[in-house]
Amino acid sequence: AACGSGSAYQYVSADVPQDIRYSLYSFSASSTLTIPDTPPNRFPIGQIVVNLAIAHADMTAVDVFLQAPDAIVSLELFSDLGYRTNFHAALADGSNEPVSSYAGSVRAYRPVQALSLLYSRFPMGTWQLHIRDHNPSTPGGTLMSWSLQLCPTQVQYPKTVGVFRPATATFYLRNQNTEGTADLTVPYGDAYDLPIAGDWNADDRDTLGVYRGQTFYLRNANTAGPADEVALYGLIGDLPVVGDWDGYSNPYRTIPLLPLDRDSLGVFRGGGWFLRYSNTSGVSDMALSFGIAGDKPVVGDWNGDGIDTIGVFRNGAWYLRNANAEGPADLSFLYGLAGDLPVVGDWDGDGVDTVGVYRNGTVFLRNTNTSGFADSMFMYGLDGDEPLAGEWNQAP
Repeated sequence: AACGSGSAYQYVSADVPQDIRYSLYSFSASSTLTIPDTPPNRFPIGQIVVNLAIAHADMTAVDVFLQAPDAIVSLELFSDLGYRTNFHAALADGSNEPVSSYAGSVRAYRPVQALSLLYSRFPMGTWQLHIRDHNPSTPGGTLMSWSLQLCPTQVQYPKTVGVFRPATATFYLRNQNTEGTADLTVPYGDAYDLPIAGDWNADDRDTLGVYRGQTFYLRNANTAGPADEVALYGLIGDLPVVGDWDGYSNPYRTIPLLPLDRDSLGVFRGGGWFLRYSNTSGVSDMALSFGIAGDKPVVGDWNGDGIDTIGVFRNGAWYLRNANAEGPADLSFLYGLAGDLPVVGDWDGDGVDTVGVYRNGTVFLRNTNTSGFADSMFMYGLDGDEPLAGEWNQAP
């Protein structure tokens, strides 16, 4: 099912069926549902639907509760549905019908306590469904099945462009993808440095960096000053790349319940990729081949799964992979011209990075990874500038 413009994630409990029997002081049944701590499960919850099927002779005797992985108390979904047998329906805050009006129809009902109390949490961990049968005279029943449908929070911010001007060793950053003057002007680096940007410290803000020779110099603020992090990595002649290679950084803007990762460095060398999981000197954590000598490396989350993966731009053709592994391109298409400089970002805030090119002071951005005309075109910078993209100051 759809969640606004995104996708719902369905999780089904395997801890069923379970008998439901009278219990005075404890739950009659407790069933679990475990969501792994792996991409793409790392998102703050924006909507919950509970699908539930119970076979029972007398639903007046049944109370049902949902407990989130990090919650101390349980939410009451319903109790005492009247003299009915069985329950087979969904529970969601958005329903106009309270669960007390349940009359046997398989549709959505509003639970007693709002599921929105669990919103903004991350779903990873073990969820529990608790059932109490408080009438000793009933024959009991069975929890047949239950599942969760979760929608991620859809609040996201688009990336915007900037340029590095080698002649002045200065970054000029815009907070909108439109023509205009720089919102941030930051002298940083030297004329022959290669510019980069990333979220180096997991504060939901992209900041500047440069690659010089074999050394990365990273700033944690978009201001002039010395490097906050310095890492010796790669060889002279390598091209720098930046990404969240393991997907632990989350693109959704909320207060996290788990520590976030950050963007980390890598280099591209004649068709070889050498990626690090930390912004430190050392050997590569991942090495693979994709592309050929002369390609321009690009990095983005091409499918919205929270993991940045590799790609190359070659004389107007794009070749993108949905995994940091060797293999053929998952996406290949034409966009731009030979001699253009590639730039990548989530231009429309939909959670998917898409392509763009920079040509002699003009930016051409596309909102899908397909051939076609630019969705946004504007002049920014000068001939000879080098493009980059980031969320410069939009994160709360």
